[in-house]
Amino acid sequence: MPKEGFWSDDEVLVQTEDKNFTRTNLGEFFTTMGEPNMAFMVEDTEGLLAGFPAPNVEVFCSHGSKVDTTETVVYPKGSFPPSDVKQLATDNLSSVKIWPWPSAPTLIKGDGDGTVNIRSLEGCLKWRNKQSQPVHHQVFEKVNHLDMLRTEEPTQNVADIIETLNKELRLKKENDVKKSNLLDETDTVEDQNENPANRDVQEIKMSANENDFSHHDIQPIIEIL
Repeated sequence: MPKEGFWSDDEVLVQTEDKNFTRTNLGEFFTTMGEPNMAFMVEDTEGLLAGFPAPNVEVFCSHGSKVDTTETVVYPKGSFPPSDVKQLATDNLSSVKIWPWPSAPTLIKGDGDGTVNIRSLEGCLKWRNKQSQPVHHQVFEKVNHLDMLRTEEPTQNVADIIETLNKELRLKKENDVKKSNLLDETDTVEDQNENPANRDVQEIKMSANENDFSHHDIQPIIEIL
């Protein structure tokens, strides 16, 4: 749904003969269309992304672009709401002129992925000035909304990101184990100097620590099959 900060209050989204609809009264449009569930959805999500706060984690943002995406819907004269037009035809009133039949609304297109407008797709870029963690942005031109999950280039991009994150996770765990073992060895030497009787016990503990870490301890974030 169009949100504050992305669409201005006076930008017309739906144009009709008698009334225009913007971000601020979009729920009324769906009610007039006989779609109360959509009106409820507009109401329920109104404050969902208020202020569009940054997540404060590293972000990987990828999307398609350069695909015709609807920005504005324009209803010709006498065609809105559609339910009124249908009722005129059902009543079969000879005094009412219903021909030629009103045409379908015109869809004015802009940039996007065929489903989501470019201004929403690029929303993650707003976080670059709101958080210290990096925001990575990758655009795939001429790739539509669904093909982001069905074509090779964007899916391989996701797989590469996951592989890199898993490598970083494994390296971090290996380093943590090395640091832990080093601390144990330091403590052992100090303890042996103070109490030689504990030497055999500490050697057994060190041997056990060396076997604590294995490849099976590392669990990937996501596995790509």
